[in-house]
Amino acid sequence: MSEQRDITQVPLAELDGVRKALSQEVNSLTTAIKSLKLAQGKFTGSKRAISSITTHSEGKKSLVPLTESLYVQGEIVDPSRMMVDVGTGYFIEMSKERALEYFDRKIEYVTTQMKGLQSLATQKQNEQEAVASIYRQRMAQAQQTTSA
Repeated sequence: MSEQRDITQVPLAELDGVRKALSQEVNSLTTAIKSLKLAQGKFTGSKRAISSITTHSEGKKSLVPLTESLYVQGEIVDPSRMMVDVGTGYFIEMSKERALEYFDRKIEYVTTQMKGLQSLATQKQNEQEAVASIYRQRMAQAQQTTSA
């Protein structure tokens, strides 16, 4: 159970530690949000690519990614079935409809996680600003006291 303390009564050195910890926390949350946005973009791109495959796509040539930087030429044999990368090198054959549903779920999950992290990041930023403001006031008071 965390104890509630009047932040204006916390020693200056401890207040500086809280300020730095909050700054690190905000940076970590921001990095996590950026990673989730990147994942969301990849899932959205995959969904868009699947949506663009139609029955008229049968027999057409396509570049198939083996890694992020290595592609091989392939041919669309059955536009109603596709291999979906589900992570860590695993692929599952799915119908087009199931693949679209899979990416809808992934996009929804990532979006929900992002919203939660954004809310937490906003809260931590507000706390960081409050602590920084008190820290500046206390530093100014300390300087006035030493110069007097």
